[in-house]
Amino acid sequence: MHHALLVAQQNDASISESWVDLKTYGFHDPDPSPILMDNPGIYPYHTFEGYNSEGQDSSWKVVKLENQYIEVYVLPQIGGKVWGAIEKSTGEEFIYRNEVMKFRNISMRGPWTSGGIEFNFGVIGHHPATATPVDYKLHENQDGSVSCTVGNIDLPSRTQWRVEVLLAPDKAFFETRVVWYNPTSSTQSYYNWMTGAAVASDDLTFYCPGDGYLDHPGGIHSWPINEEGRDISQYANNNFGGSKSYHVVGVHDDFFGGYYADRNVGFGHWSPYESMPGQKLWLWALSRSGGIWEDLLTDTDGQYIEFQAGRLLNQFSPGGKSTPITKVGFEPGATDIWREIWFPVKAIGGLTSVSTKGVLHVIEVSDSLQLGLNALSKSVGPVLVYDGDDLLYEGTIQMEPMDVQYFTVPMPKRAYTIEIPGMDIQYMSDASSELSRPYESKQDVGDAGSSSTDQLFRQAQQQLRMRKYQLATNAVMQCLQADPFHLQGLTLYADLLYRSGDYAEARKEIEKALSIDTYAPESNFVAGKIYRKLDQVTDALEAYGWSARSMEFRSAGYALMAEIYLQEGEIQNAVNYARNALDFNRFHVGARYVLTIAARMVGNISAADRQIQTLLAIDPLNHFALMEQYFLGRTSADSIAALEAHRSEMPYQTFMELAVLYHQLGQDRDALQVLNMAPAQPLVQLWRAYLQDQKDDGQASEYLRAALEKPITFVFPYRLESLPILKWALEEDDHWKIQYYYALNLWGVGQVETATRLLKEIGQEADMPFFYRTRAYLLADDEMAAFQDLQHALEMNKSDWRSWMSLIQLHDRQDDVEAMLTTSREAYERLPNNYTVGMAHTKALIGNGLFEESLDVLGGLQVLPFEGARAGRSLWEQAHIGAALDHINNGHVEQALPTLIDSKKWPEHLGVGKPYQPDEFLVDYLIGHCYGLQGDNSKKRAVWKELQKGDHTANDTDTRELLVERATASLAKLASSTHDENLVRQVGPWSIALSDGNKTEIEKLEAAHPVVAAEIEYLIWKRSLLLGVN
Repeated sequence: MHHALLVAQQNDASISESWVDLKTYGFHDPDPSPILMDNPGIYPYHTFEGYNSEGQDSSWKVVKLENQYIEVYVLPQIGGKVWGAIEKSTGEEFIYRNEVMKFRNISMRGPWTSGGIEFNFGVIGHHPATATPVDYKLHENQDGSVSCTVGNIDLPSRTQWRVEVLLAPDKAFFETRVVWYNPTSSTQSYYNWMTGAAVASDDLTFYCPGDGYLDHPGGIHSWPINEEGRDISQYANNNFGGSKSYHVVGVHDDFFGGYYADRNVGFGHWSPYESMPGQKLWLWALSRSGGIWEDLLTDTDGQYIEFQAGRLLNQFSPGGKSTPITKVGFEPGATDIWREIWFPVKAIGGLTSVSTKGVLHVIEVSDSLQLGLNALSKSVGPVLVYDGDDLLYEGTIQMEPMDVQYFTVPMPKRAYTIEIPGMDIQYMSDASSELSRPYESKQDVGDAGSSSTDQLFRQAQQQLRMRKYQLATNAVMQCLQADPFHLQGLTLYADLLYRSGDYAEARKEIEKALSIDTYAPESNFVAGKIYRKLDQVTDALEAYGWSARSMEFRSAGYALMAEIYLQEGEIQNAVNYARNALDFNRFHVGARYVLTIAARMVGNISAADRQIQTLLAIDPLNHFALMEQYFLGRTSADSIAALEAHRSEMPYQTFMELAVLYHQLGQDRDALQVLNMAPAQPLVQLWRAYLQDQKDDGQASEYLRAALEKPITFVFPYRLESLPILKWALEEDDHWKIQYYYALNLWGVGQVETATRLLKEIGQEADMPFFYRTRAYLLADDEMAAFQDLQHALEMNKSDWRSWMSLIQLHDRQDDVEAMLTTSREAYERLPNNYTVGMAHTKALIGNGLFEESLDVLGGLQVLPFEGARAGRSLWEQAHIGAALDHINNGHVEQALPTLIDSKKWPEHLGVGKPYQPDEFLVDYLIGHCYGLQGDNSKKRAVWKELQKGDHTANDTDTRELLVERATASLAKLASSTHDENLVRQVGPWSIALSDGNKTEIEKLEAAHPVVAAEIEYLIWKRSLLLGVN
């Protein structure tokens, strides 16, 4: 009896939740200004800009899932990420677990920690919720498995994502089961990558099926042997260049992973190719430029690599090159569901073929095949090896999870097949799973030129899918200027106007589209949502009905018709159309919301409960379902469950989202009950006031007053549905706080001019410094008004480093280097420990020619950089070169030489590590020049010969020409950054003037182009070129 109990316990999977103390390098200093100033694509989130350089123990909630084979750890307070995973028989991690929480400025909002598996949804980058609490729930499932479901709303897109981390009792892997749905009536940005981490080690080999890899802009390169002949599937062979992003493509297979030769263990990811075709490897540079991040992100766990699984082929960032790779959209009402497994492997040397039951590795030696099998679940049956069509070998397996078995088979004479039915593995040595898909555009694609209307439309579409709505509007307006009757362009323009809340103009544009094609499905769908906002209910129903003729919009169209009927109180029609929607998409959550409310309204409790249970089966964290359970039962337990479901960083936002849902379905009483349970945040109070006003019971003014009593800090309205509420509130009370909220909401949806006007009308009433800094950003074209706002902000708080930085940057944009220095000096004196201010002061000192003083400042900075930051090192080099040029001009060559040699150092306290081959051309040129001034021509020639790539025939003239060439390239880069075509055309003449020392022409060009003429980079090249002119 005791033995049976022990076996049962060993075969169980368990889940537990506890607080664990971990050394934590925390983050702080949240920015109360709207992120619209820096990254409008992720508004209404805010950034964090303070990072601790010293660690201290902090308690973190840790969920542990365990069976007898593996342990998995989840961190619901840190984006819901998997913290790490361990294979028990070896004690080795197959998902890297960082034993410290070392937050650094890497994600879209800033804080990010390395290791584990990070869940990214929305737009390219580390998700805004990656370092903050998410909703979560623990489950002990009927089949004996255990799971932890984590999830959140992606606020800008309002899509909802859930990841169930599931561990079965009898498997040596864990699953991530993903549900991601778009409950809105608009296409949203689409991006998902599941970012796993593993230990970096020189003995690591990557097993990623493919014959090429894509870079971020979509360029295709060779894999695993690159164009230089390196086998880059070997981690150690990546000891060149910078950090690496390999999106491996070209083969249809379901797995990828890595294996450590010395430890004889590995890791892997499996999912059906059609679910997760993306397989990306991210490697920090093996030089100190990447190695510095080992120190910045870990204490003792060492460097890591990332193996990322994605829904698309690459993390596309458009470049200048034509490519078939694009951004895609997440359709209205769509629900995406997929499953992945993450597994360990040991003692078989690598990965050749993988299933959910096991891993096969095949090694071909001179006279035999060596087969290694690692079971991931119980596997029984034959092992069959065929030489051509002839059976060559038959063996058997009877394996428990993580058992390993080996077979040695005579080398087949023909192509061979290995079949292991009990593991669902069939491997064919000659099977070509290489794909014919092209990854490069054909030459005739886009030959019509960049001005073609279709190309402009595609540009607009791509910008929309990146949440760059103003750029999308600009492109589609160009399209319509060229072709006013471009059907897709008109539809997209109407959709963009809808997103901005300009429904009247949107209606004009969509009716132009419908005048071209009555039946166009997308045009009708967009018309439906515009008419609905304008309360043209019949027109909305008719338009949605036409859109539903198309499979693309059938489910979404029917569901939105159901919403309108429910809103209008036509319950039976609402039910009918919701069922129609589910006929074509059983995962359409919006249709189920309608059915749930409709059943509750008519008293059909069992039907309502069936919908609730179905919703919770799709989405265990669904706030609507839990709220409806409370509405049905009204028990204290249901109330607690509905409240405790909101565990994320910003619970008021998830309550708001739920209240907005009820409001748009015509259920204002339910919306008010939701808000009564929400945290008493100003927007919540304003919505309560509005909904209470509709009841006309006199309580609205009380809620309005409560909203105005609270500070405006971290209040970021952004929903279209909040615009009429804020407009109503402003009509009720013209308090500056309501005007500020209304302006932010208008700015958030793209109505920048109106927002600016409203903020200007507030005058000096606001009581928060960041208000004036925010307004100064919008008033950038009115430099005096912006200056006055920033001065006022600093009068209110002289310790506000962000206001100091904004004022320094204003002077920088004005090319007023003296005012910039005066301001930066005072800021630095007040805030000597703020490295951002320190670097700004350094730049101001360099701009004023105070190079030695700038070096003193740089020597005292301790920079915690963001990913890709190089500013500290650039300032270091500029300060040294500037100081050396001063020494040369003053005849102190003996001081210039050591200064130039010091410029080649890479002090890591400035936040940048040394790359493999830094560009030291200019420094070496100047060193050679110094040797020449000292009369040591042999040393000069030795240095300059290296600049000429070792050309022994190179002379001084050749080196001078090379200097001019490099200076010209630098000037061209500066010119292109201004987007001034006239300046770009002037690069050649300007370069000649510099080379010839034609000061009259140089002064003329500098006067015509003061922005470039004020750039430190330009000034250094100019001074260096003029050194060689008699």
